[in-house]
Amino acid sequence: MSKLTPEGFLTLSQAADTLAVALHGGIPDRDAVRLLRERGYDLADGTAFDEAIRVLWAAVDRGKLQSFAVGPKAKVRSNCLQISRKQFRLYVARAGAH
Repeated sequence: MSKLTPEGFLTLSQAADTLAVALHGGIPDRDAVRLLRERGYDLADGTAFDEAIRVLWAAVDRGKLQSFAVGPKAKVRSNCLQISRKQFRLYVARAGAH
């Protein structure tokens, strides 16, 4: 973890990467993603990542997840939103049960 990410927490990006896999696991890649992967590119599906971000913020809005921001010298950086790993695992487990 970086200096700004406390032990036991995930950044928003890390949480979205994990949730995107959980939401889209077993679903075939979109044609554009499949084509680029066949050409040797190592990439993630931006649409799946964006959806995961929306799902995470919706969970925060509903009070299912708590987030907080940290930054150097009291400057808040939006890419440093933190989510507890334990809280996130519970949320993903519940979301996958539907």
